[in-house]
Amino acid sequence: MMVVTALEVDGPVVAVVAMPLEVVAVAMTMVAVVISVVMPEPVLVPLRRGRPGEQHESGGD
Repeated sequence: MMVVTALEVDGPVVAVVAMPLEVVAVAMTMVAVVISVVMPEPVLVPLRRGRPGEQHESGGD
């Protein structure tokens, strides 16, 4: 969401790409919402709920 504005500097028109502060704030808010939806709090808890030693439950050699 870039805004292209034309500035006239000593005659020639120069295109300047600017990102207004409002656009940055909206983008940051959207990123925060997406992160909170994709990664809800229970996911932030360690995923291994088993007791230590249960990770190596192979049939054995």
